[in-house]
Amino acid sequence: MKFLSLQIIFLLFITSSFSQFSTKTEYEYLKLINFQQNKKLIQSSIPNVDIVANNIILEKQSKLNSLFYSELSNSYYISKNYNTSLYYQIIQRVMFFNDSISNKTRFYDSGFKANLSKKEIDFFWNSTSKNKLPKLKNDKILYSLKLTTKLYAKENTSKIYNLGLILRKQNYIIPQWYKDWEYITTIGIKEKHKEKLLNYDSKTELFKRLNSDNRIYIYSKAINYYTKKHAFKQAENLKVKYKKEKLSIWKKSDLFIKSIVTFYHKII
Repeated sequence: MKFLSLQIIFLLFITSSFSQFSTKTEYEYLKLINFQQNKKLIQSSIPNVDIVANNIILEKQSKLNSLFYSELSNSYYISKNYNTSLYYQIIQRVMFFNDSISNKTRFYDSGFKANLSKKEIDFFWNSTSKNKLPKLKNDKILYSLKLTTKLYAKENTSKIYNLGLILRKQNYIIPQWYKDWEYITTIGIKEKHKEKLLNYDSKTELFKRLNSDNRIYIYSKAINYYTKKHAFKQAENLKVKYKKEKLSIWKKSDLFIKSIVTFYHKII
């Protein structure tokens, strides 16, 4: 039994050491190609490095992880993907806070180049100050989701989804606002429309909370989405609710067209 315990401890040590080695290797590689300003190499390397970023999100606070996220954000900055650079800078400050590593100049420059106002950038910077951060790891992930969804940047969607998936695997109670974000993102609502549809403080379900115009808008988008996916039962259920709204003549015509499209998809 004692020998078995020692084996387990050894395996845990090896796993931890390998993880740190992998992160350190990726960090040093990123640092090198960023220094060289090799955009082609950076862009080809980013997908693999994104995977590492996801894998270490639950690790304990460490300077290495903070440095890794800082270099990853720099890679996106060099590649002129300023929204994602800002995304990773927010993640770094929330999940692995280290003020000596955070680059305030790059943070603000990324924000301005992502077409954010100074007031908006101030909000993200101040919201990631150490005294504003939750203590527990899962709460930090949720806080990261809350901030990064407010960037309203399409290029960050898959990263936010993956971060949310990590939280779901922890059996964390998912708040209504994030469920709403997932839903409206899935059915294809554009980023510029999300701000008016999301309410980060409400626990009320999406369709019960929105006014008639916004409900009609979402019903229409959702019916189109589920019809294209051949999820006809879901589309029909939404049509029943859609019909109960006060529809204009144009919307009634739109509903008729949707019914024809659904019928067509069913028979082909």
